[in-house]
Amino acid sequence: MRDKRRIFLKYLIIACLVSASNVIFCFNQIASYFVIAIEVVFLLYILLAKNLAEYISYFMIFMCNCIEFAVFTGEDTFYSFKNFRIFGVNLGIFMLLPIFLFGITSIQSPRIKIRKGKFNFAQGLICLNVIALLMGLLLVFVNDNNINALGNIGSKFLNETYAMTFLPLAFIVAFAVIKQKYNCKMFEIGLALQATLWANVFQMLVSLLGGLKGSYGVLSTLQGSILNFLIPFLIIYRFCESEVVFPRLTTVVGMIGSILAISYNANGKLIMLFFICVMIYWWFSFRYGSAFLRIIAFIEIFVAIGALPFIIIFLRENALFNAKFGEVEKLINIFSSDWLNNLNMSVRIRVEEFRDVMIEYSKKPWLAITGKGYLGSILDHTGYFTSHIFKPDGFVSEDEFVHHIYYALHEGTSYIIVYGSVGLVFMIRFITDAIRRLARYANIPLIIGVYWFVLFYGYSFTLSTFGIIALLYAYQIDCKRELVGVSGK
Repeated sequence: MRDKRRIFLKYLIIACLVSASNVIFCFNQIASYFVIAIEVVFLLYILLAKNLAEYISYFMIFMCNCIEFAVFTGEDTFYSFKNFRIFGVNLGIFMLLPIFLFGITSIQSPRIKIRKGKFNFAQGLICLNVIALLMGLLLVFVNDNNINALGNIGSKFLNETYAMTFLPLAFIVAFAVIKQKYNCKMFEIGLALQATLWANVFQMLVSLLGGLKGSYGVLSTLQGSILNFLIPFLIIYRFCESEVVFPRLTTVVGMIGSILAISYNANGKLIMLFFICVMIYWWFSFRYGSAFLRIIAFIEIFVAIGALPFIIIFLRENALFNAKFGEVEKLINIFSSDWLNNLNMSVRIRVEEFRDVMIEYSKKPWLAITGKGYLGSILDHTGYFTSHIFKPDGFVSEDEFVHHIYYALHEGTSYIIVYGSVGLVFMIRFITDAIRRLARYANIPLIIGVYWFVLFYGYSFTLSTFGIIALLYAYQIDCKRELVGVSGK
């Protein structure tokens, strides 16, 4: 345990330095490039030492604590590890190449073991993306929905391909190699996962205490990584027993981070995740906790009930929370007479995308089985986009806006249009397999991985890096130590 704490603190110190520098220097080009240069040299040094587990850990720390989107900065121009580009390709892709190439050249007799009746995540995901690749090429060739009118179609197709496949595939290969050659180092990745989330909380504190705030419209926000969407998982991380250090403090850090995120960077998913994690914490306390922890959880429930009116008053004074909570209320109030028109524009666009996807498949039912693959597109069947979006303001690109052909959809609808019924079957099997595993063991990285795959797959490079690493690592700590998701020799 002492060695684990030492390694965790090493990762945590570096992660906190990185996360703080990303907030402090995000608008300073020279300082940001200097930090990025140090990160790249550091990664290359670790690569030369052939420590693949440590390379993955630090890559995750550098990637997941940088600022990826301008949504909370209030400025369109900022600098970070993810957004630094070489020949138009972001640095994250370049630093992933060594993982992939080292894995391909180092793996011994690579194969994915198939156990009869067992779900195999890696095999399923690879097959799913092979189908998507072939279907995407076919529909580009036949010019489905006049997709070629968008122009520069080859570049767009490659961007979609690497966004959906390269990152998961690189880590699948890397985890297989680690299992074969460096299995004794696997636990370090778990410690790096925990340290990365801690550092994200520290990043928000730096933003708050340093007055380095951004904006979301007219509302004040904390600058930082989009990983704060996952901070509530720290509340329940302590139940991952042998894989966590400082378990009690981790719960406290999770609560502090969740309160900060909800107060300043709230969104509908984050609000719901926080309340779900609190419920899970109490459930796990009674199921897995000691008698003392059960008593504490019982007291916490009564305190929470008593404090609920004061919590509501406090949150009602928070403009961003109110705006996002209002969106959630309108979304779940499906029996309202004017439910669709009452939805916030962001939520309404997602609903309209889903309606258009269903209409698209009703007109081309033969594509509903395999999906339309990469660059799969829809037309504005309901007429909502044509009548409500008057400029390409982030919801659609310039090309999509001009031609009324849409392919860059939001997470859930994008998954359905790309993978179709085959993808839905894979998703159902994936979730049921996860439930089976969680029934035996409180595998928190698995919960994180499932949450990422269901809600954010293909959306964010930052979230995808953390999500796929958490998911693949989760298969390593299954109660029977079965390597089903990824397998080496």
